[in-house]
Amino acid sequence: MIPYYLQKNPFNKDAKKYIGKAVLMEKLDAKEIISLCAARGNKIPEYMVESVLKRFEEVIEEALKKGIAINTPIINIAPSLTGTFDGKHDKFDKNRHQLHFRVSEGKFLKRLAEESELFKVVPPNSFVQIHSVKSLSSPTEEYQFEAGSILELKGKSLKYDRQDKQQGIFLINEESQKEFRMELTIKSTKSYQMFQIPLDIEKGSYMLEIRCLPPRYTSIRLGRFYKAISII
Repeated sequence: MIPYYLQKNPFNKDAKKYIGKAVLMEKLDAKEIISLCAARGNKIPEYMVESVLKRFEEVIEEALKKGIAINTPIINIAPSLTGTFDGKHDKFDKNRHQLHFRVSEGKFLKRLAEESELFKVVPPNSFVQIHSVKSLSSPTEEYQFEAGSILELKGKSLKYDRQDKQQGIFLINEESQKEFRMELTIKSTKSYQMFQIPLDIEKGSYMLEIRCLPPRYTSIRLGRFYKAISII
């Protein structure tokens, strides 16, 4: 399911007009996709997936350079020119004209858009954003973790000052509102956090927050994951 939120339409003066925005949960690059294709049980080694993908890219490149359009279930690609030509005898000039490749949805993506389900969430903080939460300790049900588990977060502007107790990664019990600050942080960057859930945390449903004080800001900014997680 794809989360989305509503925000005011900046191009429409009508205060009742809103537009929908899909929440970006995570990004997969080519290396990560290759690893997933070669995951345990698929019996396809990574080097083989990588070589096929490389050849796939080479074939597309060769075709596009010859002016051949690409039609696949995922995307369609075709060359396109922009810029004005001065009369029918004028020629392509890189200073005045540009070659682009137009990309459109293929049948697979169109079907996927029709079949995908969406659910509405509260608009995320524009500065600190948590896109995904995953356990590195053991496979578990979605958003259900045990005390002591190692979790990873991916997102935007996640870096915080560990020495400032007001900043950090927090789990807030939805029933009692008791807060647990994650004291054991293994890795901390702007887009990635790895930490351990406290061993003494109580079972229950929790909201996950990151609180930080960005440069040039005078007050704490926080980002909250869109969905509650369970400690089992």
